[in-house]
Amino acid sequence: MSRKTTDGGQAEEKRAEAQVKFTGVFNGDSLSFEVPEGLEGTLSVKINEQPWGKSPLQSPLTVVRGQPLPATHRISFKVQSTKQQ
Repeated sequence: MSRKTTDGGQAEEKRAEAQVKFTGVFNGDSLSFEVPEGLEGTLSVKINEQPWGKSPLQSPLTVVRGQPLPATHRISFKVQSTKQQ
């Protein structure tokens, strides 16, 4: 059964974001995220409120690469679904 939304898919993306977890692992210019099976889309990461990197979702682990991480940083991320509404 297909469900249409009036929010442009934002609710689905919020559910996906709730399922993706930052592992706490970083390696200079990359961050790792746990991704459950079945999620499709792109993971976009911001560091200190600035766009930093993006990568297609891959289960069980998605690695996002960007510039070297600053000494102090705040990480935020967003899942952009590739499923058509």
